[in-house]
Amino acid sequence: ADTLMKQVLDAMAEFENAGRAERTRLGKLYRVRQHQWHGGPPPFGYRLENKRLVVEKTEAAKVKAIFQRYAAGETAYAIKKFLDKSGVLPRRRGAWTDGSIMKILTNTHYVGYYLFHDKKGGEEIRVECSPIVSSAIWQAAQEKRKAVLLRKGQVNRTKHFYLLRDLMYCGF
Repeated sequence: ADTLMKQVLDAMAEFENAGRAERTRLGKLYRVRQHQWHGGPPPFGYRLENKRLVVEKTEAAKVKAIFQRYAAGETAYAIKKFLDKSGVLPRRRGAWTDGSIMKILTNTHYVGYYLFHDKKGGEEIRVECSPIVSSAIWQAAQEKRKAVLLRKGQVNRTKHFYLLRDLMYCGF
């Protein structure tokens, strides 16, 4: 009798958890369709106002500087040093990392939109938000990021320019 009662209670708890998860998913979808923020902390450079992303001017200036410096040729490490010297703290406190800088550079929020993926329904919704950087600066940063990623996997990195550098890769 005890085993039966435990199994019944476990089944009820599982049923309630599934219902709660589905209501949460549908709530996020509803908010996204209303162009509201779906939850969690907003990206650096934005704040929430009436459940929508609004540009935070002081942080947005730093985001613009990040994109401009990266597009101009600075490394993520150099940008990290700049932010640390400027006294800019990341959202989750602590310190800036190369990864947090790269995450900002890949985040489409800063060019004026983001994509919300509903894994269960397979739906993808494009949500518009206020841009912080121009599409030209965004594109320049993306091209530099791709060029860096192409070279990152190579073992023999060189300091000098070679004419055939980007055309030849080691096959090992």
